[in-house]
Amino acid sequence: MEKEWCRADASEETSRGGSQGRASMEMFFSSFRAYAKAAATETENRLARLETASKISFVSVALCNFSIILAFDDKRTALYNRLVASYHKAKIERAEMARELEDAKAVAARVPQLEEDLQVARAQRPEAEKAAKAVADKAQETDGELTRLRRLEANHVIELESVKRVEQEKVDNLSKRLEEVDQQRLKLRQEVTSKSNELSATAKRWVGEISSLDRGLAAAFPEVQAVALAAAGKAREARRQATGEQSFDCFSMDDYLASMAARVEPITMLGWELRKAAEELTKAALANGDVD
Repeated sequence: MEKEWCRADASEETSRGGSQGRASMEMFFSSFRAYAKAAATETENRLARLETASKISFVSVALCNFSIILAFDDKRTALYNRLVASYHKAKIERAEMARELEDAKAVAARVPQLEEDLQVARAQRPEAEKAAKAVADKAQETDGELTRLRRLEANHVIELESVKRVEQEKVDNLSKRLEEVDQQRLKLRQEVTSKSNELSATAKRWVGEISSLDRGLAAAFPEVQAVALAAAGKAREARRQATGEQSFDCFSMDDYLASMAARVEPITMLGWELRKAAEELTKAALANGDVD
C-alpha cells in the first residue's frame, strides 16, 4: 500500500489551521514515520514504567491473591458445610419419603379389600336404609313418649312440691312435738332421778333396818342360822334360774328377806300351833260349861 501511495503524486491534507490543501506523498510518509517512531518510543517508555510498577505491585497483588484465596477457602468450606448439611437433610427427607412410600404402598394394598368392603356396604345399603327408617320411626315414637314423660314429670314435680309442703308441715309439727316430748322427757328424767334418789335412800334405810333385824334374829335364834343361809341360797338359785342373773358374794335384800323368813317361820308356826291349841281348849271349855 505504501508503494501505491509513493507512486501517487500528491494527496489531500488538512492543515492544523483547518484549511484543505495538497501535499506530496514523500512528505506525508516522512511525517508518518516520525510520528510512528515517537509513538513507539512513548510506548516503550510506558512499558518500562508498567514493568517497574508491576514489580512493585506484585507483592501487594500476591497478598491480595492470598487473602482472596483464604476468603475463597472460607467460602468453599462454608459451601461444603452447606452442601453436607443439604446432603444429610436430603438423606433424612429421602428416608421419610421412603417411609411415606411404604405407608402409601400399605394403603394401596388395602385398596382391593376396601373396594370389596365398599361393594358389601353397597349391597347392605337397602337393609341399612330400612333399619335407619325403623330407627327414625322408633325415635319419633320415643320423642312422643319422651314428651309424655316430660309432662308426667312436670305433674309429678308439682305433686311432689305439694307433698313436700305437706310433709314439711308434718315435720315441723313433729319437730315441735319432739321438742315438747324432749322437755317432758327431761322433766320426767329429773323426776325419776329425784324418785330414784329417794328410793335409793329408802332402800338403803331398809337394808340397814333389815340387816339389823337379821342380826337380831341371828342372835336370838342362832340354831336356825344354817337353815336361814340354806333358804337364802335356794332363793338366790331360783332367782338366777328365773332371771338368768349372776350370783354375788354380798347379800341382797331378797337374800336378807329369805333368811329372815326362814328364821321367823318357826316362830309363826309355833304361834299358830299355840293359837290352835288355845282355840281347842276354849271350845272344850265351852262344851263342858266351865267358862263363866
